[in-house]
Amino acid sequence: MARYRIVCTTTKYLHPHEHIVKVEAIADGDSARQTFKAKKVRRMLDDDDQFYTCDPAGNEAEVRKFHCRLEGCDVKTIRSKRDATTANNLDNLPDC
Repeated sequence: MARYRIVCTTTKYLHPHEHIVKVEAIADGDSARQTFKAKKVRRMLDDDDQFYTCDPAGNEAEVRKFHCRLEGCDVKTIRSKRDATTANNLDNLPDC
């Protein structure tokens, strides 16, 4: 099981709004960035790998699989778990 900190995201307009389609992440204990499509992250989560985000204060948020069903959407992607701060949300990370 590996653990990865997501450092940036790429979004794309998918019916009817934007979703994360790609991320760059750094494996714990490493310094090299790796690029993963959201579909790959979902598979890795199924295989017990972990992804998370971290804000400047060190607050971590777990990243989970997400199936959007808003307004007729049917996109399977990822999102960060809700917590006490928005600073560590995937949506608030820089663009890749």
